[in-house]
Parts: sequence; structure tokens; C-alpha cells
Amino acid sequence: MCHIRSISVLVVAFIATAAFAESANHPGLVVSATVVPYLRWSVTGEPGTVEVTAEDLQRGVLEVRGIVANVRTNDPAGYVITFRFDSTVFKGAEITGLRQAVAVGPGGAFVIGRENLTRQPLRVHLRLPDGAAVGRYGWPLRIEVSRLQSR
Repeated sequence: MCHIRSISVLVVAFIATAAFAESANHPGLVVSATVVPYLRWSVTGEPGTVEVTAEDLQRGVLEVRGIVANVRTNDPAGYVITFRFDSTVFKGAEITGLRQAVAVGPGGAFVIGRENLTRQPLRVHLRLPDGAAVGRYGWPLRIEVSRLQSR
């Protein structure tokens, strides 16, 4: 019953607005809408720790797979993916799987995007310094996505 009353009120309001527009010599009803920009994102599959093996030491790099990025936005300005790197064990990282490879060092890195990403696989190559040791280490990378602020 409440829904019928609400619909009736909307119909009456529409008819009254249309009648007012016609009586004021307006050519028709003017309707406008504002689309609110949104951003939804997730990054899954980031390990809590990584295991450096003797083979990794020989190659000088540890490859991590299984990380997946999802980004959905309607904002024409786009978004920024920020990579923060915090490690005393690794020299840096290279991320592949996006439009371009991203080199991440102690200062971090970022990439600007406009297209939606759906289950986009990322590979992270952690560069090992000379003198690195076999062992288990904390995950050194943080990935965040935020709206690109337009002026």
C-alpha cells in the first residue's frame, strides 16, 4: 500500500510539473542528471611472506605470481595505482601485467589508468641484492588504487 501511495505522489508531481512547464510557454520538460564518479578495486593473492631459494639467488630475482587486480570506475579522469616498497632485503621490484612494466624502488612508483581491469594477473619480480640469503621474508610491496583527482 505504501508503494502505491509513493507511485501516486510521483505521478501527480510529474503531471503538475509538465502542466507548469506547458503553461509557462516552455517547449517541454527539462530533466537533468548527475552521475557520481565511483571507484571499486581489489588486489588479491598478495602473499604475507615469500621464500627465497638458492635458485632465486642464482638468478638474482624472485618471481611471484598469483596476484590479481580488479579496478572498476566510471570516472573519465581515471585512477592511479600506487606501489609502495618497504624492504631491507630486496633492492626493488618490477611489476608486469599492466599496460607497461613498472619499476618500483624505495621511493615507490605509480601508474595512471583509465580502463577497467577484470581479473588482471600481475607478476612481481623482486630483485635480490648481492649477499642475499636463502630464507623467508615479509612481503615488501603494498598496492593501492585511488581516484585520479582532476582540477
